[in-house]
Amino acid sequence: MSEHLSIGLAADPTSPAKARAELRSLLDDECIDGQCAVAAVVVGELVANAVRHGREPIEFDLTLDRPSLRVEVSDGDARLDRVTVGTTDRNGRSARGLQLVAALASAWGVTARGARKTVWAELLVS
Repeated sequence: MSEHLSIGLAADPTSPAKARAELRSLLDDECIDGQCAVAAVVVGELVANAVRHGREPIEFDLTLDRPSLRVEVSDGDARLDRVTVGTTDRNGRSARGLQLVAALASAWGVTARGARKTVWAELLVS
């Protein structure tokens, strides 16, 4: 049976922690072999990127259809060129968080949806 959770988040430094708490609630601590910790890293990175580099409104969606978990974070900035992996921007900030996402997720990507962009990742959880 598929479970879905969707919440709006503010462009606030506490939003990644809120998203991780929602993830734990959805998974109900039933993951094995550190899968919940891996999913928490991916969720935290995607939400942190939306907070730092995107625009409100930020929408956080989780879809659990065991063993697959899909994480989607959408924001109000449709510019796909702002999603970069392993580079440093002109302010000296790195984009290594997406390297973590790419390494930990079974798949990930970015899509434009009208005036919004969505960065997504898929993970396997038991």
